[in-house]
Amino acid sequence: METATKKSKKVVVKNQDPIEEHLPVYKTFNYDQFNFVKANRPISQSLLKELIEAFRIEYHLTICNVNEKMDIIDGQHRILACKALNEPVRYVIDSKAGINEIKGLNKTGQRWEKKEFLHLHTTLGVEPYVQMTEFMKKYPEFQIEATLVILTNKMSGVENYKTIPGSGENRSRYTVKDFEEGKFFIENIELADERAAKIYDFHQYYPKGYTALNFVKVITAFLNKKDYNHNHMVTAFSKHKQPLYNNYRLTELKIILDEIYHKNASKKVNLLY
Repeated sequence: METATKKSKKVVVKNQDPIEEHLPVYKTFNYDQFNFVKANRPISQSLLKELIEAFRIEYHLTICNVNEKMDIIDGQHRILACKALNEPVRYVIDSKAGINEIKGLNKTGQRWEKKEFLHLHTTLGVEPYVQMTEFMKKYPEFQIEATLVILTNKMSGVENYKTIPGSGENRSRYTVKDFEEGKFFIENIELADERAAKIYDFHQYYPKGYTALNFVKVITAFLNKKDYNHNHMVTAFSKHKQPLYNNYRLTELKIILDEIYHKNASKKVNLLY
């Protein structure tokens, strides 16, 4: 048993070899003592492979972070790479570190994506994220950005700018920061399910494009129009003979779908504004 001391605070570490007595940095070949935190981002096999190849060419001394329970706070891919190459793991112990430190350290390194924050808050049992995870299992064809449009009923999904207090659209905008911090919420999951089902109505006529983000945005916007007739839209779309591509700009796609809707329509509906 080795004991490391810093500022009179004793940290007991089993089966470790401190590099220098005055620094709480340890090295070990006992890879199995480290605990992978379930709420942390899932292991990326592509990133792990890159690290292994990089370490194989030239091993870089790198220091990982763990807490007193040996939960990995930062460095899970590096620990696995060291294990694959039988290289020692060097690490420091932060006894108070937890989920918040995992998020903070990862954001200053390889930035977390929305799917990783979704995994984090789902694992922690935050209800809207649990609902979103189940929703994506039910509709796996929609990527996360399109799913957020469907769930929020807003073409913007979640946005990068700060919400401006006010009325109407400004009152219920969702920011990326809110989503990352676990503050995202779903106003009505049943209505979101109905929106997804209606977008799915186009799959047989537009199999490679109905899940595209801009198509989801436009149909979501149409569904919010007072006099929009969804059955008419699906029927008109099924009769459209000209091929549609999968990478239209948003405004361009809105105009195309508006023209399809109004071909042979008995009633004019303002879908563009």
